[in-house]
Amino acid sequence: MKRLIFYLNGPKTLRLFLVWAAVICSYRPVFAIAQTPNVRMQLTGEAGAGLFEPLYATFSVQNNTNVAVQLDLGPNRKDTFELSITSPDGATHQTGKLNQGELAANGNVLIAPRQTYSQRLLLNEWYDFPSPGTYTVRLITNLAFQASDPITVTVGPKNDQRLRDLCAALTIQALSDDPPQEEQSSAALAVSHIRDPIALPFLQQLLESGSSVAAEAAEGLGRLGSSGSTEAIDVLKRAWGKPMKKERRTSWVPFCTR
Repeated sequence: MKRLIFYLNGPKTLRLFLVWAAVICSYRPVFAIAQTPNVRMQLTGEAGAGLFEPLYATFSVQNNTNVAVQLDLGPNRKDTFELSITSPDGATHQTGKLNQGELAANGNVLIAPRQTYSQRLLLNEWYDFPSPGTYTVRLITNLAFQASDPITVTVGPKNDQRLRDLCAALTIQALSDDPPQEEQSSAALAVSHIRDPIALPFLQQLLESGSSVAAEAAEGLGRLGSSGSTEAIDVLKRAWGKPMKKERRTSWVPFCTR
């Protein structure tokens, strides 16, 4: 009787076992970053710039494991970052997070096995780098793996002509129809963080274009205004008094009403 029962149940049991084994073999788990120690984070500095020019660094995470790794970089894939800056005079400054807000894009990133994720960071979003000299920049995140080594960035003397040419090139890129919207926004963001009156006419052009980058321009003018530029405030006031084209209305209006 026992042999008969085994014979009747055996093929079914075997089929279930084979299905279970196939599922296990095909399953590729996705681990949170805290569970995968063989992951390397790095911050790489790019070439230095003159005073008030954009400063960039590249953030990268190398997944050296055999499974996909998921991490959350915060809104717009950067709100989890903070910087610790040592300025040329030896003082240390903790920047805090950017606080992108509820409308920012999701920051989840999935890194395939043996692959590297990287993105470019505009360091001026966190810190102004207000004087020439050499700065030490350390990246701080809430990601649960070993911190990257600090980098040094060099800020040279102010070069008015180069700064003006840079503003012009970034403005053209921000208003171009060729690059993806993300590249347009990145160009406008760079102009908006140039804390010098040279940037003012270019920010005004971006603002009055009524394009998708007008929000960055308004915020840049606001930063210039907070630094003492009454002309930047006047530009904002004049723009606020002009009706924008309905088909090109952007999100900068609430900023102007603050």
